[in-house]
Amino acid sequence: MNIKQIIIMRTDLNMRKGKMIAQGAHASMKVFLDRMQFNKEKINSYEYDLKLTNGMHIWIENNFTKIVFGINSLEKLMRLKEKADEVKIPNALIKDNGLTEFKEKCPECSGYGKFSSLMTSPTALFTYYECLKCKGTGKINKPTITCLAIGPDESEKIDKITGDLQLL
Repeated sequence: MNIKQIIIMRTDLNMRKGKMIAQGAHASMKVFLDRMQFNKEKINSYEYDLKLTNGMHIWIENNFTKIVFGINSLEKLMRLKEKADEVKIPNALIKDNGLTEFKEKCPECSGYGKFSSLMTSPTALFTYYECLKCKGTGKINKPTITCLAIGPDESEKIDKITGDLQLL
């Protein structure tokens, strides 16, 4: 039985290579972490039960085959997730918190980072205050869906969903 995992990366986000690698690693791991269940019978323990599929067991015991594809929109990525869900292939969607790469204009200060206020001082007509929401940067974090892992599962099942995608 040929088992693989597919990582599908959004290319429309123009992520740095390091960011893409980190997001793909998150997705690959999340497929497994989503299947962890806390063992309630063991009080004060950090033991978890993993509910793995047969394909996941085979993948772990063999060669960890992964293939990375690119896709150019969130809508297309979400359609692939829906297809994987329909046929019950394990999958995981990754949403980045936007702490480093994904930002948007601050709605509080309209992206200026500062507010001005009229003063009565004869030497300065305006004084500027740093925006508290964006801390003067003019930008705030924008959580962004970056990638999707599908599998590990049988290659034939995954290929029916991802067969027309381009390698990254």
